[in-house]
Amino acid sequence: MTIPNVQHFFEPLSARRRSNIENLFDNFLSDFYISSLPNIKWEGQFLLPRLDVIETESNYQMDLEMPGIEQKNIDINVENNTLTIRGKKVEKEEKEGKDYYIRECYYGTMQRAINLPSNIDADEINAIFENGVLYLKIPKKEKGITKRIEIKS
Repeated sequence: MTIPNVQHFFEPLSARRRSNIENLFDNFLSDFYISSLPNIKWEGQFLLPRLDVIETESNYQMDLEMPGIEQKNIDINVENNTLTIRGKKVEKEEKEGKDYYIRECYYGTMQRAINLPSNIDADEINAIFENGVLYLKIPKKEKGITKRIEIKS
């Protein structure tokens, strides 16, 4: 009589399975931990600044929270009706001998790309940065005036 090889039933989890379980646990903790931070949201490799958009009769107003970012490190561009806001929070110089007990502060790039409606006047966008909040005022174009086009023969 042949005894089946049951050794694999008694071995600890394979390195691959152990790694998968560790990654799952790390991702769970990371998602929980990051989502508990009030002012940030991940999008790929960038953090998304929190955003409020208000529409009035004459313009759109956007308020973006960008805590800890200096005005000189903020870049705003409009291309093909896409508004891109990028800011970089620069880490202060690391001092030797520091051992962090907890380190939650984020340093790096925040970025947000927003598709704008076709009725905006990109040349007249106004931006103010105050107390870690970027305020944008995006005027609407005047309502379309119908223009009659003459047909030439």
